[in-house]
Amino acid sequence: MCSRRRALPFALSLTFVVGGLSGCGDGSGDQFTPSEGFLSLPEILRDGPPEGAASTTTESRNLTDPSRTVTGLGPHLNRRFGTLKDPRIWKDLPLDFHTLEQSESAVSDHAAATDNLSKAGVLFRKNCAQCHGSSGAGDGPSAKYFSPRPRDYRPGIFKFTSTGSAGRPSRSDLEATIRRGIPGTNMPSFDRLADSDIRLLVEYVRWLSMRGELELALVREVEFDFGDEIWKARIADGESEADLNQEAIDFLQHDLPFVAANAEQNLIERWSTDDVDSSAVSSEHDPPPDTPQSRRRGELLFLSQRGKCVSCHGKAGRGDGPLTASFHVDPRTGEEYPQRGLHDVWGDVIVPRDLTGGAFGGGDRPVDLYRRIAFGINGTPMPAYQPTLDEQEIWDLVHYVRSLSGTPIPVSPSEDNNSDKGEGT
Repeated sequence: MCSRRRALPFALSLTFVVGGLSGCGDGSGDQFTPSEGFLSLPEILRDGPPEGAASTTTESRNLTDPSRTVTGLGPHLNRRFGTLKDPRIWKDLPLDFHTLEQSESAVSDHAAATDNLSKAGVLFRKNCAQCHGSSGAGDGPSAKYFSPRPRDYRPGIFKFTSTGSAGRPSRSDLEATIRRGIPGTNMPSFDRLADSDIRLLVEYVRWLSMRGELELALVREVEFDFGDEIWKARIADGESEADLNQEAIDFLQHDLPFVAANAEQNLIERWSTDDVDSSAVSSEHDPPPDTPQSRRRGELLFLSQRGKCVSCHGKAGRGDGPLTASFHVDPRTGEEYPQRGLHDVWGDVIVPRDLTGGAFGGGDRPVDLYRRIAFGINGTPMPAYQPTLDEQEIWDLVHYVRSLSGTPIPVSPSEDNNSDKGEGT
């Protein structure tokens, strides 16, 4: 239950041209915005070797076609996803770009699905790119003025999901966010859009995120041997750049096909698994009643060392706990952040939610709060409390948190009936 009030200055403000991934740093181009990890790789791995270059290895690999065209990571991603101007649908991905008005038979036509992908891109650029950027990197022209910053879809991390800790959002999750917006942020409601347009936007966000995840997965595999620091260190140790380039060519020809196939299969499984109905997480049983006793138990948990809610949200739930005034270590660098306070995985200062305001980013229904407490909020310091707390304890916290914003205890149907009878006599 977190919100960010101040954002770090936008660090990457350059214009670059990198093979098939060129684009403007403000997120307004017609090409994908490369990740910083991608940009740090040697050019030969990003774009592929010069025409005519080939592997010199004599090692026999039965599953590798010796005549395979040697390409870099950028061209491989373009084969799967195309560009923003000329997008492609990779048939193995769990995407459905048919509109509500089309029959199932129409979507068997790949051209029709690709046309709908292009239409979705137009919708996204019209309604979303000003903040999220054309490629969903959270780098739109207006992004630097907002806190919290618009979501970067590329890592596949979405804060408000119904699919548990670290789960990818279901289509229903994304649709709910688009329709409802996120209270306390600059993300507005788009409920005014037609149902078919919202459906296309949901698929387009999934498509952008899948493409970003695949890029990051390939970069992680490559940078272990060919990252910028490794490359420079090897040259400093006496290896020639020509030898390193040849080693990179060998990798692209013999190893990249297998590395990519494994990363792609993992991507497909993650996004497929988290969109089935059974992946949506809620309480196993009907919610227990919201009673004074339940709220009191929730209050004791909130203030206790087991709950540790006070450390972030403060004793009164106003988001001013002691951890918000402390310095913390950036897990990416092992060094302290320059600012006091909690940070999210994007490196921005994040302020715990003021629970007394009644505005909750992921929805204010009891089940929404249950999910936030049980499974945390992805990408933020808000931890998952299941299985540390049992189901009843989590519901007690839900009832207490709702009480902080003045939500009255619901009147039971029997009390309603008695009240009606009393008023009628």
